[in-house]
Amino acid sequence: MVCVRPAYYFLPAALAAALIFVSRMPSIGPEDLLNASIALSAPLLIAIAAGSGPAPPHYRFATSSLGAAAFRRLLPTAERLVGRAMAFRESEDVAARLTLYLVGGGLTAACVSAAALLSGAPIAALAAAPALLPAVELLALSSRAGARREWTESELPFFTTLAVALISAGMSFYYVMRRASELPHLFRQLRREALLVVRNVEVVGMGVLEAMDAAARDHPSPLYRSLIYTVTGVTRTGGSVRAAVIDRGREAMASMRMRWEAFAGKMRSLGEMSVIVFMLLPLSLSVAGIAFASVAYQGLLVMNLLVLPVLGLMFTVIVLGSVPKVYDLYQPPKPLIPIALAAAAGAGAAAYLGATLAGAKALPISFAAAAAAGSLAVWAAMRGQIEEVRSANAQVPMLLREIVEARKSGLEFHEAIREAALSGRYAGAFGRALKRVAARLMMFSASEASAT
Repeated sequence: MVCVRPAYYFLPAALAAALIFVSRMPSIGPEDLLNASIALSAPLLIAIAAGSGPAPPHYRFATSSLGAAAFRRLLPTAERLVGRAMAFRESEDVAARLTLYLVGGGLTAACVSAAALLSGAPIAALAAAPALLPAVELLALSSRAGARREWTESELPFFTTLAVALISAGMSFYYVMRRASELPHLFRQLRREALLVVRNVEVVGMGVLEAMDAAARDHPSPLYRSLIYTVTGVTRTGGSVRAAVIDRGREAMASMRMRWEAFAGKMRSLGEMSVIVFMLLPLSLSVAGIAFASVAYQGLLVMNLLVLPVLGLMFTVIVLGSVPKVYDLYQPPKPLIPIALAAAAGAGAAAYLGATLAGAKALPISFAAAAAAGSLAVWAAMRGQIEEVRSANAQVPMLLREIVEARKSGLEFHEAIREAALSGRYAGAFGRALKRVAARLMMFSASEASAT
């Protein structure tokens, strides 16, 4: 991330001074110049504290008398944030930046707000917002740590399942992590966690248990920390690692179930709200139109053109932000948005012209036609992928039943997969993927047979 220099804070101060002068025109007096100098005093003080020298400006400010106390207090927080966010950055550099952003931004915002209040031009207080903008880096680090926790916990049930299978076959937990580090398409986040452990062991020279404990120490996910600490503790005491991993896997699965249940409850409440907003409110306006036709028409117009689109966008953002983390394999075509906008604009223009010629209310009709055309374009572009997912979800239970019946009849797992793939009962992308899996399993079994 690009580091903001101390000179940046002259921008909000100069903006505040300009707003003070504009709001006080044409009667600008000495008190206005004094108020503008109050706004400019903070960035001047920051620039003096940063000084000059070979070190980066944020380092110079953090080691000055103005920022040294905040730097000492922020350093442990920066170390924790960097570790939790897996940012691989120097914690001193992050702490120095945060010191400049928080101390410099807070001081500038305070001086700008004071100048705005003293000058009687409250609009100048808006210039304090850019002064606090660089502090978004703190939120970015916290967001990365939150995303790391969510993605880790979404993969943890499947990782523990693989770990139990390999440990039951006689492998160590470190071998499981090495295998996970080689499976980027299966474990995208846990692959990074495993690579961190492998690096500490093979490059840094740590012991296996020491490397696992170090990787889990600052991890934002309590489930992952519990898994690693349990495995290392059981390994040191000579207990059953397999039983420990099974217990932690059950906890991870229960946590995933709770997240989906919470998401379902939230969506239920959101659905009830959407029924009220999208159906009952327009219906009430329509009923009110019996007595107050013009008022109801204006209300419906505002509702359709402004309120409903904004609420629809807000509900979409809420749904996307609330859904538990999954690897979404839907891939919208790159020109989807331009095509949808073009379809909406064309349908809206055509509907507007047609309604105008017919003497009807053109604006609501054109808006409805544009929304319908844009939605239809999106649906047509994504229909193939949606059908593939539905088809695969419908065929998976049938495949599992066939594998269970084949195992009961004495066939090996790879033979059951091969029989299912060659049966011709599985169509689409799922059938093609099943044939590829069957071919790889047969090649693996053939290589094992030749080796023995």
